[in-house]
Amino acid sequence: MRAMGNEKSYDKVKYNNEYNKEKYDKILIAVRKGKKAEWTAKAKAEGLSLTAYIIKKVEGENAMYPYEPMPASELIRAETIRGNEYKVVKTYVMVPYGEHHDKTGAIVKDGGPAPMYEVFKNGQRFITRYTEAECMAIIEEIRNAK
Repeated sequence: MRAMGNEKSYDKVKYNNEYNKEKYDKILIAVRKGKKAEWTAKAKAEGLSLTAYIIKKVEGENAMYPYEPMPASELIRAETIRGNEYKVVKTYVMVPYGEHHDKTGAIVKDGGPAPMYEVFKNGQRFITRYTEAECMAIIEEIRNAK
């Protein structure tokens, strides 16, 4: 049986921040008051982020966007075991623009979301894995533990 407290954690926010700092330039622009809200509304109407909307306007209709919209999380399984509520949730990690995610094995287009699975215990993230089967095996181990 795997020791639950000794799992190696993967901090996807830290990973994404470090990657973005290394691979991207940030551009700060100043526009007249109200323009940001106007552009954000136009971007939302097209299903784009403000960044993707601006890139589309600068580079043209067929421009590659840094990211596509992130799919919603999906509850895969919920179960109460010995008074604790466990949930397996399919979430997504954003694949950096121009790269493919190297941990899931999923083939995704540049700048797209790749699936990952998380187990929550009583509403708190308990463990993160890259396949649904790994999370289900963890739930089975918990259920079968004496």
